[in-house]
Amino acid sequence: MKRLIVCALWIILIPTIAGCSLRQEAPRLGGEGTESADRKIRRFEVRGVVREIAPDRQRLAIEHEVIPGYMAAMTMPFTAGGDGLPIELEVDDQIEFTYHVAETESWIDNIRILPAAQEETSEPIPSVRLAPEKEPLNVGDELPDYAFENHENEAVNLKDYRGEALALTFIYTRCPVPDFCPRMSLRFREACELLAEDAEAPERWRLLTLTFDPGFDTPEVLKNYASVFACEGNWDYLTGEISTIDAITEQFGLRFNRVAGSLTDWDHNLRTVIVGPSGKVAQILIGNLWTAEELVAGLKSAR
Repeated sequence: MKRLIVCALWIILIPTIAGCSLRQEAPRLGGEGTESADRKIRRFEVRGVVREIAPDRQRLAIEHEVIPGYMAAMTMPFTAGGDGLPIELEVDDQIEFTYHVAETESWIDNIRILPAAQEETSEPIPSVRLAPEKEPLNVGDELPDYAFENHENEAVNLKDYRGEALALTFIYTRCPVPDFCPRMSLRFREACELLAEDAEAPERWRLLTLTFDPGFDTPEVLKNYASVFACEGNWDYLTGEISTIDAITEQFGLRFNRVAGSLTDWDHNLRTVIVGPSGKVAQILIGNLWTAEELVAGLKSAR
């Protein structure tokens, strides 16, 4: 089922973005990377600089060069596969590695540390925009009443959802990395299916997906995207004024960088928020490791 969903996603979205690339001018998933015999996994040989290593040494942030046909140069987190990270690997090491991209996940392995003499500096990625200064939102805080427009071209306010248990996540529809925005959407769809069959689910619940790329993600584009992850009556896709989107994403700790000269290459982190029927933030899920079951449990316990 997931395989059909992901395939349908690209089939539906390709006509929408004709003339606009996923990355750079005319790349396609796979591009110049090699692929496995069953055509399910793309592999790329990449060079970059280690910028951060997680305490568990299973994840690291790498400032990498352009991945031809797939991704522009940027800094982003990766998950280590295979034998994990080399014991001697440290922050600021120049490395080469193999990047594997499957339908719903990606990982790196075959990590080689290069001599320090080969290290090259790169220009810092500029911020895409200056967000307005807002107080951070934490668990227990009331969700502000921001105004948006949904995928049906209807004006909505967050207060309209008062009385419903909400799950809110943030994406952009052109995101090509399977374990970033596409994973958020797949997890939401899984949660939607679980909630529909759960006798103990909240009487009123709703999923909200807010784009942070409103210049491209119009209501029409969002409706097209939504048709892939159909969840009747309980899932709204939102867009709005860029100042409003900046405000709420900043309050939940989202950070965005966009490659200079590109309209489609984003470097961003991930947040998913659970809000109780009272309108108060119940939980903030950081990253992409949460499951649909955890999201459902959070919605059922939110007050």
